Amino acid sequence: TPDIGNASTGNSQPANVIAGDKFTNTTSGVLTVVYDIVPVSADGCKGDMVQITLTVNPEPVLSPSLNKPVCSDVASGIVLDVAPGSVAAASYNLTGINAAGGLVAGAGNATTGNGLSANVISSDAFTNTTGSPLTVVYDIVP
Repeated sequence: TPDIGNASTGNSQPANVIAGDKFTNTTSGVLTVVYDIVPVSADGCKGDMVQITLTVNPEPVLSPSLNKPVCSDVASGIVLDVAPGSVAAASYNLTGINAAGGLVAGAGNATTGNGLSANVISSDAFTNTTGSPLTVVYDIVP
């Protein structure tokens, strides 16, 4: 998927027109983007068209089925995984933990960090000090 700020076709583009292009590949395989470039001199003379091929490796996609209800003071048991059809994740980045008011985190709970294993939150437990179900939201990037 091309990023919204990617270059568009046209004449008189600057030499660095594709330098900031970004693409997202959530398939299970390598994809390519091919640019057809025609150089133009300062005098307006056109050179031969050249193709530039950009290889976009797939990125892992976190499984959408990791949500799990647990009782107060019970470890989550959640082991991170990728979605079916996704490439494997070598590690996970835990970028945020948002616990609802009324939840008290266990002493050994995970903290944010990069390069973490799939079981980073499996031992997390929270004490619910209310009489209602509460939620913890983890921000995780595979």
